[in-house]
Amino acid sequence: MAYTRAQFIKIVAPIAKADSEKSHILASLTIAQAILESADGNSTLATEGKALFGIKASSGWRGKVWTGRTVEYYDENRTVITAGFRAYDSWKESIEDHSKFLTSKSHYAKVVGEKDYKKACLYIYEAGYATDPNYTQKLISLIEANDLTKYDTTEEVEYTNTIDELLFKAVSTIIKSGVSLEFNRWKHKDLMILKNVPALVCRLTRKKTYEEAINRLVEQQIITQRSLWDKKTYKREHIRALLIKYAAYLTAQKKES
Repeated sequence: MAYTRAQFIKIVAPIAKADSEKSHILASLTIAQAILESADGNSTLATEGKALFGIKASSGWRGKVWTGRTVEYYDENRTVITAGFRAYDSWKESIEDHSKFLTSKSHYAKVVGEKDYKKACLYIYEAGYATDPNYTQKLISLIEANDLTKYDTTEEVEYTNTIDELLFKAVSTIIKSGVSLEFNRWKHKDLMILKNVPALVCRLTRKKTYEEAINRLVEQQIITQRSLWDKKTYKREHIRALLIKYAAYLTAQKKES
C-alpha cells in the first residue's frame, strides 16, 4: 500500500512532535526531511529498512544495515551511488535515531534548539547533512506547503540560543577528544546544572568516584581551589571555567604529543 502525503504526515507527525520535546529539534524539520528522504514513506529504504532518513551506516554503527542506491551531488553534479544505510525495526526508531545522530554531533549544534524553521533548514544543510544544493529550499517548501509548523512545540525550553562562543569551542574540543559528552545536553545546559557536576567530572576524567575525579583534576592543575570542590560550593561560573580550562589542557597535551 502506497501512502499519500496526508496519511504519512498523520503517522509521523505525533512521533516527531513527541521526539522534539526531548531533542529540541523542530518537528517541522524532522517531518519535512522524512517526507523528502523517504518519498512519503514509500521508498524502498522506508518500507524494507524502516528508515525515513538516508543516514549512512558508518563503521561505528552497530544496528541493522540496508544497502541500496542513492543520489548525491559532487560539485553540483548528480551522481547515483550504492551505499549502506542505517535500518530499524520501526519508523519511530528511525526518528529517534535521527535526532540522536544530530544532537550527538557538534557541527549540528545550531540546528538543536533553533525555533525558526527557515534557519534550521539552512543550518542542517550548511553542517553537511545533504549534498543536494537545493536541500534547504526543498525542506522549506515542504514545511510551508503542508503547514508543518503547527507540530512545533511552543513550550519554553530551559536553555537559550545565545551561544557562549568560548564555552561552545571548549565543549566541542572535549567531545572531539573522545570524552563521552552529548552536545545536546550542553545545549540544554545540563552540563551547567550543579547537581550534575559529580557525574560531569567523572566523565571528564574517566574516574569512578567524585573524589578520584577531583584528585585527577588537581593533579592536572585544572582545579586550583580544592576546598571549593570538596565542599561542593561551586557555582555555574566555576563549571564554565572548568570546562574551558579542561579543553585548554587537552589542546596543550595534543600539541606536546
